[in-house]
Amino acid sequence: MKVAHLSTGISNSSAVTRLHKSMLNKGIDSYLITLRETNNIDRAIKYTSYTKFMKLKRSLNIILDKLILKIYKDKENLLYSLTSGYDISKIKELKDADIIHLHWISGSFIDLKSLKKLNKPIVYTCHDSLPFTGGCHVKYKCENYKTGCGNCRMLNSNKLKDISYYINKRKEDIYRDLDLAFICPSNWINKQLKESNVCNSKKSYVIGNTLDFDIFDIKSNNSFKELESNKIKVLFGAVDPKGVEYKGYSIIIEFIKKLKRDNKELLDKMQFVVFGTSDIEEIKNLGVNCTAIGEIKSQEKLANLYNDCDILLYPSLEDNLPNVVMESLACGLPVVAFNIGGISDLVKHKKNGYLAKEKDVKELLQGVNWIIDNKIDKEKIRESVFCDYNNDVIVEKHINLYKGLIIK
Repeated sequence: MKVAHLSTGISNSSAVTRLHKSMLNKGIDSYLITLRETNNIDRAIKYTSYTKFMKLKRSLNIILDKLILKIYKDKENLLYSLTSGYDISKIKELKDADIIHLHWISGSFIDLKSLKKLNKPIVYTCHDSLPFTGGCHVKYKCENYKTGCGNCRMLNSNKLKDISYYINKRKEDIYRDLDLAFICPSNWINKQLKESNVCNSKKSYVIGNTLDFDIFDIKSNNSFKELESNKIKVLFGAVDPKGVEYKGYSIIIEFIKKLKRDNKELLDKMQFVVFGTSDIEEIKNLGVNCTAIGEIKSQEKLANLYNDCDILLYPSLEDNLPNVVMESLACGLPVVAFNIGGISDLVKHKKNGYLAKEKDVKELLQGVNWIIDNKIDKEKIRESVFCDYNNDVIVEKHINLYKGLIIK
């Protein structure tokens, strides 16, 4: 079986790379085609246009996309992608493939219309909401995708037939003519896909992402000397004070303030640990013990951090199947989070963590208290994700799906 994966960018730790490598290990003839650098990944190919004309056309498309979005001066600070890109129908690995698997393909990589020329079964993984919206990757509370977009809240548009409407309509027209099925990493995004006007007639399958469980494992180590062994270390990540609402930065601030008011004794026993940013000035100004680890590029170092902490506090207000949550659980670190998105696929209430009501900071604090009072066995926490998301399970699900689509 020949499989061609497409993703705008890849790294050694990205979900598509893990899947590709696992397929190679299973004897699948897999290729990974990317618009950016291959990072020396086996059988990864950097796509370059065959003609100067195509390169020029893509450059003009990128400029045009930016000009179109500039019309919406009050647009939210969220990633928004239009549908321009390369005609990829002449790529040899795609022409030779039995099945084509699309992953994260924004950034003017692929002209979706060109897929029709290949006349192949296609699988498209919904790593975010882009496959079924008019351009937004995170639709946060917007339900216009159910009726065809328009009046886009991400663009702060009050026009029914704005650019989101036309992109949504174009996707609907293109998808109609494709032999296309969707993979959804979580039950939550699968439900949304089925509700969308663009994809509700297409088949979809819930298959999670896999993880390198050899790296993300339970370890006995104290790698971070700045962490205090006598404190309850509460970890959270990527809390950018200038970031977007759904990441939950304001929730962290509210959580600390409530803890300071209601349980100063517990607060004094805690050390808050932040990774992904060094900007913790507002948190430090609250007078709490807080340490910034900064950006972590090494997976091994990240796994060590999970092992050195006691609780992961994950305040996101919209998420698909978050890597941080899966990685934490794989390292035996219990998670306290809101019961939103696909998080409940990973966190089982009072078994490997605690699920609070959305935006309920009081319940979030109750969750932290519950974790402290109820020591959960680390091996059981790890097993809760390993049994469903290890390489063998996830790759086998993909292969069985591919086979079914090829022979139908």
